[in-house]
Amino acid sequence: MNPHNKNLKPSTSRQASRTRTGNHSSLKQVKLASSSGNHTASDYYTVQQPVLPENLAAHMDQLLDAIDRALPLSPAHKKDLKYAVRDLSRELTSERTERKRDYLGMPRNHAAYIQYFLPWNVLRIAQIVANLDVSLQDGDSILDIGSGPWTVPLAFWIARPELRTKQLTWILMDRVKKPMESGRAIFTVLNEMQNLADCPWQFVTVREQFPALAEKKQPKPFALITAANVLNELFWNERVQLDIRASSVLESVSLNAGPGTRLLIIEPGEPRSGTMIAALRESILINAQHLKGRILSPCPHTNACPMPGSYLGKALRALRTGAPLTKEIPAAVNMPASRQKYPWCHFVLNSSPAPKRLLELSEAAGIPKERLVASWLYVELFSKQPTQYEKNHKKEENSIRIISDTIRANNKIYRYGCGEDGYLMVGQPFSHYPSGTLITLADKKIWVSHSIDKKSHALLVEQPNQEQ
Repeated sequence: MNPHNKNLKPSTSRQASRTRTGNHSSLKQVKLASSSGNHTASDYYTVQQPVLPENLAAHMDQLLDAIDRALPLSPAHKKDLKYAVRDLSRELTSERTERKRDYLGMPRNHAAYIQYFLPWNVLRIAQIVANLDVSLQDGDSILDIGSGPWTVPLAFWIARPELRTKQLTWILMDRVKKPMESGRAIFTVLNEMQNLADCPWQFVTVREQFPALAEKKQPKPFALITAANVLNELFWNERVQLDIRASSVLESVSLNAGPGTRLLIIEPGEPRSGTMIAALRESILINAQHLKGRILSPCPHTNACPMPGSYLGKALRALRTGAPLTKEIPAAVNMPASRQKYPWCHFVLNSSPAPKRLLELSEAAGIPKERLVASWLYVELFSKQPTQYEKNHKKEENSIRIISDTIRANNKIYRYGCGEDGYLMVGQPFSHYPSGTLITLADKKIWVSHSIDKKSHALLVEQPNQEQ
């Protein structure tokens, strides 16, 4: 709290406690006794911070050991590794047009991906998975689209130890055989290192391209469908309208989904991927014909995404044309119609659990990892039951998700956030919480100032001061 604000001192009876929830999040409840202007009341807010999987740093070290044992590099590949990582990084970003379709089947690219990109991706995905409401039971099946070297199963194994004893079947789909073979070898060694060679998980690898397998009717719906770092590669060079792409993806997925099927899409935290995530989100909210779903994470509301990047969806088109909103079109709140491009939703993750040797490889390749970012969407499909989020947060308009790193404006510290009121700048007393934190306000009126930051067009949310 701000010690200089005499009107908002914590009461002497303030209670702050931490509990572990089912999705491993840290929950703090804070009571404030405030009297500012005409407002005098006891006001509450809850803070749910993202947490790291237990022993994540040790698991990442062990993963690198497993990679080295399962797929030892030749002396030539070791010598060339930093250059191979550098070159592949360029192919995946600035030089995408020069990348071959099956680039992971090439030995040099394959070695670079396994040694460098795989562990970084596992580190990202494990942090996301650790903070999701994942409910898998014995006998459940999971479809992993574009599995590559088994990145998603490895992340789940590290992040959710309670699932290691479940009888789960993973259907791993990729168009290139070699990465999947490498993933199996790494997973096998990792289990042996942990004396868990009798892992009850079953794996079925399918050499197929999305959406082919997703559209083949399975005996029963998948409990979970995942796609990590896939959609940006599938659609990066296609000149098809984004909402059409999103609708097509969801239509394919829906064929093997049932009530309660969870869909998890994770993409790199860059503008192109954030834009695709925004398109998928809107399609899920409005596409009743194929796939009506409930957003579980990270969104704390069902209005239009205020950070859609360059995605001009139905909500924004209605805003710009003045067309009347229908119940299928989410409301565009605090989204200036004149803007050509908007921020994109992405979260900053913790890079500290990365092993030293992985950081050294990053430095040697000339691509130091100063921060980890990701965009994701977690949805429950066809469900008529209230989600856990809805049970915990009945007044969704009072919840705010912190998005960014800290930013400085007007000699104050803020973070960008997202809520029912749209694009937000979150100040004291919340600005020190990390990206991904969910804040739920008991009384939003005393926190939201209704003033707009001139530079970002974000609505200010901060503790009341003496003048309010």
